[in-house]
Amino acid sequence: EKALNIAKKNSITNKTKVIFILSDLFQNLGNYKFDLIISNPPYIANDVCKKLQEEVMYEPLLALDGGCNGLEIIYRIVDDAPKYINNKGHLLMEIGDDQGSALNNILSKNFSDIKIIKDLQNRNRYVYSKLKEQI
Repeated sequence: EKALNIAKKNSITNKTKVIFILSDLFQNLGNYKFDLIISNPPYIANDVCKKLQEEVMYEPLLALDGGCNGLEIIYRIVDDAPKYINNKGHLLMEIGDDQGSALNNILSKNFSDIKIIKDLQNRNRYVYSKLKEQI
C-alpha cells in the first residue's frame, strides 16, 4: 500500500492518467487487458538473498526474494499474463543474469519474439516477449 500511495502522488505530480489497483500480481485486475505489462519482480533465489551486499539490502526482502530458484514469482507472471495482455501485446520483465534460458523455455509456450536484453554491465537483465496471436 505504501508503494501505491507513492505512485499516486507521482501521478498527481506528473499529471498522468493512471488507474491504481492494489493486487497480488493479477488477482484483482478483473477483466482489464493491456498492450504492455512491465514487471520488476523478485528474482533472486532466497539462499542468495541472505548473502547480498549491504547496498542492495535497502530494498524490502519481499521485493528481492524470488523463492528457492528465484523464478517463483516470474513463473506466476508468465503463466497468468496471457489472460491480461491484448492480442500481440508485450511482456517485459527484469530478470537475474542466469535466468534467460529458463525464461526462454517457459515463455515460448505463449510468447514469441523473445529477447534477452543486457544491462549497462553487459549482463542479461531483461526479457522481452510478444504474446502469440490468439485465435
